[in-house]
Amino acid sequence: LSNDMTGACARLCDPIAFTALLSPQEKALLTPPPDTAATTSASSSPSLDAITGQYERIKANNNGQSWDALDAIMQLIGLRSMKEHVLRAVESMCHVQKVPVASRVPQTYHFALLGNPGTGKSTVAKHLATLLHQLQIRSSATVVETTGEKLAQMSPTDASKLFDSALGGTLVIDEAYALNPKQGQSSGAIAMNLLDLAESKRSEISIIIIGYKDDMEKTLFQFNSGF
Repeated sequence: LSNDMTGACARLCDPIAFTALLSPQEKALLTPPPDTAATTSASSSPSLDAITGQYERIKANNNGQSWDALDAIMQLIGLRSMKEHVLRAVESMCHVQKVPVASRVPQTYHFALLGNPGTGKSTVAKHLATLLHQLQIRSSATVVETTGEKLAQMSPTDASKLFDSALGGTLVIDEAYALNPKQGQSSGAIAMNLLDLAESKRSEISIIIIGYKDDMEKTLFQFNSGF
């Protein structure tokens, strides 16, 4: 989230990479027709009007369906880059839902929200968690919220129990950089457990980590590229 939130959804989850694990047949099913393709490239900065138009196309392509959580995100002031990332993710999720259940492969729906103070990261995270349930990506509306500081004060066993309590729903970690795996053996173990959870249980849980971009780069991202 930059001018709003830089790189929203760009670390743990790149919406463009959602199809990387699909078979050629599934990719064909997920490819939108020309008239529904995004009107802007990932590197461009579409206007809010263009983003609103993209949302309307997504609803039209899903029988006019709308989602309260996505409506709430779209109504936030500004946050143009973040909205573009979210809409691309939603479009991918909707396409995946059209693939027969027996033919689907596990998908990863984790997000990293990076930005300065007061840019709405925590608000967006809560809406995203609700949206994942509304889109039937997550079976439960459960949202387990914690902070990097709280995790750093836990034992690896207690942290793992907290992580497991979010299965079926979403785990939100605010100020995740405060976990700082380099500060001690316990924090490092918790960080590795989190990465293992993100991979081994990716079909059962979504993880949203929130923090300031520079701090996240210096702690979590430099510790392990998996973040």
